[in-house]
Amino acid sequence: MQELKNNGNKAKRGRRVKQGEVARVIEYAGDCLFIRIKVPVTERSAFNRPGAFIFIRYLENTFFDVPISVIYEENETDTIGLLIQMRGVKTNQFRELKKGDRVFYRGPYLNGLLGKKEAACVHDGMATVICRGIGFFPSLHVIMMLAKNRNKVNIYMDKGSFDEHLLNTIIDLYEVSITETDICDSEGELTDNICGIIDREIADGTRLIHLGLSDYLLKKAIEKIRKADRKPGPFISCINNAHMCCGEGICGACTKNPDPSRIIHLCKEQVDISEYAGVI
Repeated sequence: MQELKNNGNKAKRGRRVKQGEVARVIEYAGDCLFIRIKVPVTERSAFNRPGAFIFIRYLENTFFDVPISVIYEENETDTIGLLIQMRGVKTNQFRELKKGDRVFYRGPYLNGLLGKKEAACVHDGMATVICRGIGFFPSLHVIMMLAKNRNKVNIYMDKGSFDEHLLNTIIDLYEVSITETDICDSEGELTDNICGIIDREIADGTRLIHLGLSDYLLKKAIEKIRKADRKPGPFISCINNAHMCCGEGICGACTKNPDPSRIIHLCKEQVDISEYAGVI
């Protein structure tokens, strides 16, 4: 509504679909593809924000748009890096992608992270990052922001089915160190080990816990953090990738009802993490 007012009560033009040239393609085990796409120099800085993602497709059919987080920017070549895990009809379209091909993309969109304000306000302290599988990669910009703000960042990761070489490549690229640990057991519950880590990090005074987990584990982790004895507890931020559909808050696929009088659009709105945990 504020954008509408600022634009003289006229709707802004929607995001246009653009074409980008594929500058590099690297295939990893586990059906993972790292691609680098050339983007205009005027757009490059917009991709360097926590929560940035684009809708991308290789085919011309708009129904094959896939929301993918931007994990890497190359200033010298004006490219952005995307990691695609091929798991279904939409992502399998990229299997034949090669250097020099053209892809279609919209973006950047900037709501791939919930708790932006909380994460950005943590300076000169300690932060904790807990990730599993693909959730590590959309969390990379958060890690970099926390490190830039002079925080000590402790990263705990369950690599899941990811290829060890891929994980090591990203760790070397971003110059981060991680502690590998099991986050969930065979029944889908949080392990005693990660519960102990959460308790220890909170007791040590961590100011932010960032979660790169599936909705199911995310809900359990938030419940665990909220039960901690220390008051006030740490801030919480989390990835918000699972609810993206059109990205514009129009289709309704991302809508949730925290109460009968309110509808929230998770692809566009920042919400309190406790409220988010109550509706996922």
